[in-house]
Amino acid sequence: MKTFFLAILAALAPASLAAQDNGDGTYTNPPLHADYPDPDIIRVGDDFYFASTTFANSPGLVLLHSKDLVNWETVGHVMDRLDGDPKYDMKGGNSYRNGVFAPSLRYHKGTFHVAVTPNGKPTRIYHASDIRGPWKCDVLKESAFDPGLLFDDDGTPYLFTCGGWDGHVTLKTLSPALDRVVASRQVFYVRGIEGSKAFKIDGWYYLFNSLPGRLALMCSRARKLDGPWETIKVLDDRAGGHQGAIVDLPGGGWYGFVMRDSGPIGRVTNICPITWKDGWPLWGEPEKPGRVPPRAKKPIAGQPEIARPISTGFDGPKLPLDWSWNHNPDDSRWSLSERPGFLRLRPTAAPDLWHARNSLTHKGWGPSSCAVATLDVAHLRPGDVAGLGMIGKGLVTLAVQRSADGPAKLVLSTGVEHGAEVAPKAEAEIGKADVVHLALRMDFTAAKGRCGYSLDGKAFTAIGGEFPLLWDWRTGTFQGEQYAVFCYNPKPGDGYLDVDGIRFESPELKEPAARQAARPASEPDSAKSVAFESFSYSGTDPMSAKVGSDSYLNPILAGFYPDPSVCRVGDDFYLVNSSFLYFPGLPVFHSRDLVHWEQVGNAIQRPSQAPALRVGNVSGGMFAPTIRHHGGRFHVICTQVGPQGGNFVVSAERPEGPWSEPTWLRGVPGIDPSLFFDEGHAYVVFNAEAPDKKPLYEGHRALWLQQVDLDGGKLIGPRKLLVNGGTDLSKKPIWIEGPHLLRKDGWYILIAAEGGTGPAHSEVVFRSRDLAGPYVPYEKNPILTQRDLPRGRPDPITCTGHADLVELPNGDWWAVFLGCRPDAAGHGLLGRETFLLPVKWADGWPAILEHGAEVPRVVKRPALAESTPPGWRPMTGDFTATDDFDGKAPGLGWMGLRTPTSSWWSLDAKSGEFRLMPRKARLTTRAEDPSFLCRRLQHASYTARTAIRLDAGTPDGDAGLVVFQDEGHHLLAGVRVRGGQAKEAFVERVAARGRFSRQAPEPDVLSAAPLPGGCRRLEIEARGEGTSLTFRYRADGGDWSPLGDRVDATFLDGQAAGGFTGVCLGVHARTPADGPAR
Repeated sequence: MKTFFLAILAALAPASLAAQDNGDGTYTNPPLHADYPDPDIIRVGDDFYFASTTFANSPGLVLLHSKDLVNWETVGHVMDRLDGDPKYDMKGGNSYRNGVFAPSLRYHKGTFHVAVTPNGKPTRIYHASDIRGPWKCDVLKESAFDPGLLFDDDGTPYLFTCGGWDGHVTLKTLSPALDRVVASRQVFYVRGIEGSKAFKIDGWYYLFNSLPGRLALMCSRARKLDGPWETIKVLDDRAGGHQGAIVDLPGGGWYGFVMRDSGPIGRVTNICPITWKDGWPLWGEPEKPGRVPPRAKKPIAGQPEIARPISTGFDGPKLPLDWSWNHNPDDSRWSLSERPGFLRLRPTAAPDLWHARNSLTHKGWGPSSCAVATLDVAHLRPGDVAGLGMIGKGLVTLAVQRSADGPAKLVLSTGVEHGAEVAPKAEAEIGKADVVHLALRMDFTAAKGRCGYSLDGKAFTAIGGEFPLLWDWRTGTFQGEQYAVFCYNPKPGDGYLDVDGIRFESPELKEPAARQAARPASEPDSAKSVAFESFSYSGTDPMSAKVGSDSYLNPILAGFYPDPSVCRVGDDFYLVNSSFLYFPGLPVFHSRDLVHWEQVGNAIQRPSQAPALRVGNVSGGMFAPTIRHHGGRFHVICTQVGPQGGNFVVSAERPEGPWSEPTWLRGVPGIDPSLFFDEGHAYVVFNAEAPDKKPLYEGHRALWLQQVDLDGGKLIGPRKLLVNGGTDLSKKPIWIEGPHLLRKDGWYILIAAEGGTGPAHSEVVFRSRDLAGPYVPYEKNPILTQRDLPRGRPDPITCTGHADLVELPNGDWWAVFLGCRPDAAGHGLLGRETFLLPVKWADGWPAILEHGAEVPRVVKRPALAESTPPGWRPMTGDFTATDDFDGKAPGLGWMGLRTPTSSWWSLDAKSGEFRLMPRKARLTTRAEDPSFLCRRLQHASYTARTAIRLDAGTPDGDAGLVVFQDEGHHLLAGVRVRGGQAKEAFVERVAARGRFSRQAPEPDVLSAAPLPGGCRRLEIEARGEGTSLTFRYRADGGDWSPLGDRVDATFLDGQAAGGFTGVCLGVHARTPADGPAR
């Protein structure tokens, strides 16, 4: 069989290998198209050496060698095994995202040195005369996070260190032997930096640091170690990366190396020419400074190409250096000598791949790669699970499982760590085959993977469907997706797997005959759907330019994100907003610094959770949720306004979900319920009718408290009145609502909104020594309002209220609340947005904003380490967001109107198209869900654009771009298709008279333009400036043509329309008015 593997390897491998060396004197970034994060690169003579993070992989800290910075070979590792924690041996758990990271590599007087700090342990300095080892180690008595090693001109060794949670740069002087710290002092401060790389160049000290909160690379310099230091930003991820440094070339000149977050492949290292100006290193080519070039001239010419990834057998006495174990291996359960030429894996005790020792891994390689493992499975026993898989945030196993009577089957299982459970998705019978060839392809361009198998090593059959390639530094491995060969069994016996070899090639994975004509049941027929190729949105906010490194921009969630509620779990914050009749509903956000928010899920994910979202006006549905964490679970309590609605709770172990079916609180009336946990009991505080159901005036409401059993929704004990009317019943306060309870310093603090959600809106506070009251109002109420400020003030923020408070780990308090940003005339399309301000406590009372003060747009940041999630998309300020529809579902920011009653949309990841089936339901209807998906408008100045592919199969109907406030107030710019031909582009307005108009109005056509015959692609653009909208179109890539100039959009203002939502932008398709689509 070994001869067979070598024959296959020789015949097929070259087609699969790729080099970033273009062979013409240029290279393409990244030179190593794989997860090589936290790079440190040095030069010794004519040779370059590269050290990189390996986290929980073993051996630890990979080392590479190159002659030209482009073509690299792996030459060794610093650590043979991880130590210091039994979890590295998967005893008592595992230790993903820990281990060793951010090494500092230096060469001094004939010796290589690596400084590294194993997570949570003292810093180590490793030493070797040969980069290949062996390495000796000195352990310091203290810890230096992300250490940067420097040898000064006189030979004195130093360590620079700083952590992103702090920013104080500490300089540690080491002994001449580098075995102890002899002095330590702070030398300067830059908030949020880490990942130190230090140099002495031409009399200057230079320190490169990552600023992960902004995904930026900073450079500091000083003439003396104690400063003064000056700091500039030299790069960020948009321009090429955010952690790295520079290295000099043998013949003079400099090159930079920098890590960039790159999605499921992990964090790749780019290289870049460096020029110098005024003593500062500038990144980029001279003619294009400030940006890492995607392609550039090689730093050093004439070196041979090294194509990677490299196929391998197991003929040597050691494992190939490009392969490593997931955690430390159990050396008693693997061998290269029991059967020479093969890797033998005996099963380790594990329930699944995530917990399995002795899984041999290789980095996923971009832009696309496919591993084929040739396996001898003849000696597997029942219960053994062995094969080829993928480990990262996304998890995949293509496993051989043998039955008791001999025949075996392949089982493909996929899932998401901290997400969808890893579960079987497909099977294939392989009978009593002794040898099987398993293929796993990773396409990082499309973020999709696929598996297949062969019994002869030549013809491969696909198994199962595509699966996602994913990345999440918080819950995955903090590494890119990796290939893994594995063998485990919950109860290991005497079976084993022999791995003949693993080659990287590109076999065609042919669909099994039964699947070739298959179509997912949920996917509409493409012949009856309209294909949208893309949707792009960009917006600007003039205040963005005023935001500094120590500040943030209000609102933190721009656009229609009202009624915010927030909670903290450890160092993480979670936030939820109202979503009314949109589905999915109740968006759930995560942040680590209260400023950078990322949507991670929706608490309402399934139609079965939301009976009230089937019919009604868009301003019905989900009102004023509260999110809390208790007993290891997240709980969201909310009101569904509509048929079969009421107050309910959904729960989940993770904010991403899955979220439970609702527990209905049928005995809790009213709206705006909030959860409060106290001394082991759960309570609901809510807005309901006045006492005895006898209001004294319009808007007279009350706040009530009810103990509940969350498991079954049962009410416990009597309902208790907490606040009647508001802060002063004699002054007839109106609409006391949105209550939240908290406990601080022996007081029960009750905050609530008062005055209605319009310009008179405010936030007030009460307190009591006893949970049941009496609650006394603060004499300085309200603690937040803008109602008394001049109406003609520039750039006003109005309607502020509906707040929730959260305590930081350091004891500071902050508030989230809603507000509006109307124009000078009082109009605004954005709806109610989420703002953030600090809370000040005085005499046991909280205050958010002093009376008479305006809500600031630019605010000093909370005392938290700045944290930007990988791939983060801003939620405020200037940004552009493009959806190319290359996934299995729209992004989390997309939503439809009401719960779907049929499958009318699909995504074709292969063609990158989003398809809508034209249906009879119009945007004016309130009785069903139209073919309409949208996202929130987030700027007063914005551009939205979509592209529609048209062909002979495009069904008759109207389709295009929608600017939507509600059923009676919206605009549609699109194309009319009749008789299979695109006839005209048009803009149509629906403007109902009066607020909450119940009769579906007829649309007005504002403009129309005939399209050229045979039009196959139409782009539609809407450009907004305040309440003015301009539309244009472009057919088949030609010139742009106007379609509607300066359309008055004042009728889309939420106050004018009379609802609770802001404007959304989206795509819609409908059948012709005179009949169904053909």
